[in-house]
Formats: sequence, structure tokens, C-alpha cells
Amino acid sequence: KDLYGELFYDNMGVFTAEEQWMQKRHPYDGAMMILENPGIYGIKSELAPATAVIIRWHHEHCTNTRELCQRSAQEFGVKRGSGVLCSLKRMVDILKLVDYVDARVVHRPYHKDTPTLEQAYRFMKKTRGEQFCSECYDTLVSPHMKELVAEYYSSLGFAYATM
Repeated sequence: KDLYGELFYDNMGVFTAEEQWMQKRHPYDGAMMILENPGIYGIKSELAPATAVIIRWHHEHCTNTRELCQRSAQEFGVKRGSGVLCSLKRMVDILKLVDYVDARVVHRPYHKDTPTLEQAYRFMKKTRGEQFCSECYDTLVSPHMKELVAEYYSSLGFAYATM
């Protein structure tokens, strides 16, 4: 989102067709940024290919990510090893949840309202197993994790994000 900060955080209305295209493209652009200059973002160069795969596919439905991770891992030069693809898919699934929660509970001018964490969790439950990994979702909504997430957003000054 570094590339499109103003688009994501300062937009006061409905996205134009070009802005919608940029929003859909940001996972790819983010992956390319990491591959080209990992050190700028504090990422070790040997971890850049795997990090790029995770960023590249974090908007995909969980039913698609294994195949997509496999293809991108080869394309981006991820070294093969025991469980690498499984780990990449799980990290994509986790980033997808975190990204969704953040996009929903942190005010964005282009959203009509800012839902609470509970509203975000309810939406994710509807698409659990399709858009969001079931195991990752179940972990996120466990009482302990819900408390940690609420505390995190409260610590940032987002009182409306708590339950």
C-alpha cells in the first residue's frame, strides 16, 4: 500500500475505474517492490521471494492459494524444501485475515461506515472456508485472540474498533 497510500487512505468518494484497477493491482505491485528492493523494507534478500509470494496472493480466496503459491514460488525463485508451499499458503491465509480486519475497522474515507471487530468477524464467518481459511479464522475468533486484536486497535486509538 506504500505505492498507493493516498488512494487507500485519503480517497473521499467512490473509486474511479483507474483507482479500482490500482486497488486490485496492489498485491502484485507490492510483491514486485519486495523482489526489487527487499532491504528498503527490512527484508533479508533470501526471504524476498517467499515474502513476495505471500504479498502477491493475499487477496485471493483460500481455495485458490495453494496452486497460485506454487506457481509464483517457482516464478519468484523460492527455494524448494520441506513444507515450503504449505507454509506459504498458511502465511497467505493469515495475511488475508489480518488485512481484511485492518481494512474494515480502520477508517477509510471510501467506506460508508466503519464496522466494529464483531461485525468484521461475522462477515468473515459467512465466507469461512471459501474466502478465508477455516483454521485461521477459528484461531482469530478464539477468545484470547479476539482480546489481543481488540487491545491492539484500542492501543492505536481506534476505540470504535473494540467490541
